Amino acid sequence: AAHTNRPLVGGCALFRGCSAGFLDRLASALRERDLDAETVVFRAGEACKELVIISSGFVDTYEEVAASVAGGPGGEEVSDSLGPGDTLAEVSFVFGIRHFKTARVSRHKKVLAFVLSAEAYRELLKAFPSQEDVVMDNAMHQYEGMTTARSHKSKLSVGGASSAGGSSHRSGSEKGSDKAPSASGQSDVGNGKGGVVSLQKILARAKN
Repeated sequence: AAHTNRPLVGGCALFRGCSAGFLDRLASALRERDLDAETVVFRAGEACKELVIISSGFVDTYEEVAASVAGGPGGEEVSDSLGPGDTLAEVSFVFGIRHFKTARVSRHKKVLAFVLSAEAYRELLKAFPSQEDVVMDNAMHQYEGMTTARSHKSKLSVGGASSAGGSSHRSGSEKGSDKAPSASGQSDVGNGKGGVVSLQKILARAKN
C-alpha cells in the first residue's frame, strides 16, 4: 500500500518540499476509503479528525451563504471542485480546527480516497518535527491561493452582471460571494470590499 500511495503523496501540494523519509512514512500510514457518489465527507462545524487525499473522482466543497438583505434565500454554494491529487480540509487538519466547509462527493461517480488520521499525523511529527512548519506553510499558501482565485472570479461575475443588466443591483447568490465561512461553518461579512475573511481570522475564531 505504501508503494502505491507514495506517488500520490509526493504529488500533493500540501507536502511540497517535505523530506523523502517523511513522505515514505506518511504514505504507509494512509488508509484506503471508497466513497459513493453524493456522500457527505464532512460538514462545516464538525471536528476535523482526518486528512483526505483524493486518488480518483471528484469532491465539491460548499460554503454557507447567509440570506441577503434583499430577501434572497441562504443555503450552500459550491466553492471548489477537487480531484485526483487534491487534499480535503488541509487547513482544518493541519491547524487542528473545526471544518469551515462542507464536502460532498460529486454526482454520478464514486471517489477512491486515502485518509490520514490526526493521531497518525501527530505520531509522524514526533519522528519528523521539522516537517510541521513546511506543511503549515503549504496549507496557508493553498488556502490563500484558492480564496484569491474565488475573489477574482466573483468580481468578474459581478461586473458582467452589472453590465448586462444595466444596474448595480446583485442577486442573492452574488451577495453571498462577499461572505466567507468562520471556523464554525457560519458565514461572516467580508471586509466591505468584497474580500474574503483571512485565514488568520478563521484561526483566531477557532481558538475562542
